[in-house]
Amino acid sequence: MIVLTIIAAFWTQVEYRTRQMQPWEEMAKGPQSVANSLILDYVSPNPVIAFIRSFKNRHLPVALTLLASLLLKVLIVLSTGIFTRRTVLLPQPLPMSSMEQFKLSGHNASFVDDVAGLASIGASLSEIEYLPGTNAEYAMEMFRSSNPVQGNYPSI
Repeated sequence: MIVLTIIAAFWTQVEYRTRQMQPWEEMAKGPQSVANSLILDYVSPNPVIAFIRSFKNRHLPVALTLLASLLLKVLIVLSTGIFTRRTVLLPQPLPMSSMEQFKLSGHNASFVDDVAGLASIGASLSEIEYLPGTNAEYAMEMFRSSNPVQGNYPSI
């Protein structure tokens, strides 16, 4: 997708110059009508109208570059569908067990110190990595499977 976007950025320059230079190309062939030289404009109209006009006037360089631009944009949109998340159903139930649990009762303030706060600040400043089970927004319980599954299954 990124490669196609970079190609599209460069192709936009080719398309623009082709649309801009078509009247000059026609005048280089010899005397032309005003409609086919001085007032011939493929730059101002939107690409669909410019494509139709260039196709009717048989200006193939403009028509082909506009068609290629359209196909490139469609490819960019379609390529994003390749990299979307999807649910993967495992072929068998997967037993899970919690590695640790949040303790919501029996809080003892004497066990509280600065370590958790310092770790959070250090991680937010990119000095250290976040602790397992945490990120910038959440803290979650960690789980493990007591029966590893064969094959590659992405995490959801």
